[in-house]
Formats: sequence, C-alpha cells, structure tokens
Amino acid sequence: ENTLRTKMADQGLFGGVEGGATKSCMVILREDGTEIGRSTGQGTNHWLIGVDECLLRLEALIADCKKAASVPDDQPLAALSLSLSGADQLEARTKLQTGLVAKCPNAAEAVHVCTDTYGALATATSQGGIVLIAGTGSNCKLINPDGSEANCGGWGHMIGDEGSAFSIAHRALKFVFDQLDDFCASPHDIDYLHSAMKEYFNVESRKDMISHLYAEFSKDFFAGFAVRVANGAEAGDELCKHVLSLTGTDLGLHVCAVAPKIHSTLLSGGLTIACIGSVWKSWSHIKASFVKAMASNPAVPTTYRLVMVSETAALGTAALAAKEVGVTLPLKYDQFVSLLHEQTD
Repeated sequence: ENTLRTKMADQGLFGGVEGGATKSCMVILREDGTEIGRSTGQGTNHWLIGVDECLLRLEALIADCKKAASVPDDQPLAALSLSLSGADQLEARTKLQTGLVAKCPNAAEAVHVCTDTYGALATATSQGGIVLIAGTGSNCKLINPDGSEANCGGWGHMIGDEGSAFSIAHRALKFVFDQLDDFCASPHDIDYLHSAMKEYFNVESRKDMISHLYAEFSKDFFAGFAVRVANGAEAGDELCKHVLSLTGTDLGLHVCAVAPKIHSTLLSGGLTIACIGSVWKSWSHIKASFVKAMASNPAVPTTYRLVMVSETAALGTAALAAKEVGVTLPLKYDQFVSLLHEQTD
C-alpha cells in the first residue's frame, strides 16, 4: 500500500477506484457515506496496457466522476484510493501513484494505491477477512484487522489459477483429449464436452484446436469455455459436474493455505470470505467439495460465511481512502453483498 499526501484533508469528499483488467469504476462519497458521483471506464491493469495508457485512463475516469458529482476539476478530493488489478508489486504501486499525482495534481490531497483484493474486501466488511477470486483466473488473500496478510495463488495460468474459469476449461478439455488419446480414461462419458468443444471453438477435430492452443491462444476466450461446462452440469452431465466438484476442492484448499495465519479476532467473530468472479455462479455444484475441503483443515474456523460482492469495489476503496486520513465512512455493507453460504458449528 502506498499513500502520498499534498495537504491536510478538509473537503470531506473521498474517491475510490476499482481498476480491473477489462473495465474500471470510480465513486465519490461524502463523509456520511452518501454517493454523489460515479463514472466507468476502460480497464486499468498496467501490465496489459502499459503505465502511460493506464494513467491516461485514470485521468479520464477521475475527470468524469468529478463532473458527475459536480465537483470542480481543480478542487482536490480529501483522499483518493485506487484498488488496481496488477498492482501487486511495491515498485508498480509507487510508479502509478507518483505518475498520477504528477498528471492529476488536483485529483486529491492524499492518493493511495493498493491491489484489487483490498478494495473487494473493504466493500464486504470493515473487519478484515479473506478475498477469494474465481474469475478468469484465481487468487486468495487474507487481510487481518492488524494489517498482516497471507496469499495463495494469483500466479497466472502457467503456474496456477486452480479454481478459476480457465482451470475449469482446461481440466474439462484435458479429460476429452486424454480419453481420445487413450492416455488416461475419463471418469465419465466425454460426449457432451467433446461436442461442446467443437461448437465453442468452431473446430471439426482436435487437430483444429492447435491454433487456439498456440498462435491464436487467448486466455479470456479459452476460459469462456467454462460457461459450457457450467451449462452441462446444470443439464446433468456427469463429467461437467465432476469438473466443478474438483473446482470446489481447489477453492477450499486456497482458504486452507492461508488459514494458519488468520488473526484470532476473525476466528472468534466469524470469518467473512468475499467471493469474486463468475465461477461462484455455479455454487450449487462446487458447494459440497468446497465445504469438505475446508473441514479437512483444523486451522479453518468452523464458523464462516461466504458473501458475493454485488456492488463495485470502488465503494470499499473510497472507505480505504478515508481511512488513510483518519476518517471512518459509515458504509452499509449489507447492501453491497449477498449471502452465498453460512457455515456454523
């Protein structure tokens, strides 16, 4: 986390940016938690578009949000926090922070940069907890109330991404390829997935898949096949249900990995796990294996709740901005999340 201040805060307006890989959002909140402005824009992951383009997009996002909130462009907000995808390294956060202050000197009196997991959790709770991302990729981060943290995953599809849409697509297709190669027998019939592969990738045979696996490979498009797996599970296909069951185990093991470092206050008060990403839409098919994996580790608390963040993480990120200058925003967290699962003793 990085913070850069230019003056003392006095406006009582706080900005938060949720910067994703494909789209971004900013909100401006008053000190009473009321939202007065919102803007949306393109993705702001600097690894994908470069730092210069990222700063240009952030500049436009800030200008649009101030306009929506009727805040003069030359009036700094009291504080601005940016929760950005790809901002995991201190060097990257520092470069983005100093670059934004130089490019937009009137953006805010205090500018704070953190990773996207911080904003997501801050939108679900003010007490700390775990963020479990299962979208195109996967990541798990524990953030304790004292600021200590632990991480599992987030390394990309070459190394990990277990529990993600990419992993679902890869595992499903691997069952098909391995069965047809006589390399390893599939635990269930592959007919549905084989047919779905041909339709989704617009191919007639496995040999036609080579372009999708090499020269024309797109992680987002490849991961999109997970929707076909989810549809198959809904229709009762046993292999699709098996793939999603394995996904539930993978996601549970992410939590198990960080569980030994959970702060005692979270153990006693009940652990909140903020669930981000489209894979959680298949909760009915991953629930049993997820809960089983969690129960297999004694470090995992017996009481926990999974919530889906249904609002933009820019809201929680604005609360982080206020916190940086000593202000606590009274956010209505229950309005930002929906309960996915509650586990009790």
